Amino acid sequence: MQELRFLRPIPSASLEGAIALLKDMQRHISFYEKDGHWFVFAGHTCLLKTPTRDAVDAFIYGMALVYSTLPADVREKEKQRLASTYEPQGGNVVDGES
Repeated sequence: MQELRFLRPIPSASLEGAIALLKDMQRHISFYEKDGHWFVFAGHTCLLKTPTRDAVDAFIYGMALVYSTLPADVREKEKQRLASTYEPQGGNVVDGES
């Protein structure tokens, strides 16, 4: 189990808050387990393949921390850019549950 100490900028300082922040940023994050590996997607793009769920959680927290520390105007511009770039992945979107 990993200990993640710097979560204050993430809403609720939780994985659910991190996922909500990434969804708000139009990242269309999904993750699932298949054949002993975990996969994290942004839209149709696989960002991470790992054998452990802890690595998935740390990866998602890390992405959320990046966006949570951006100034509001920069975050809004990035959100607009991402909204025009990514499309949600059809099918196995998991919203934090396996």
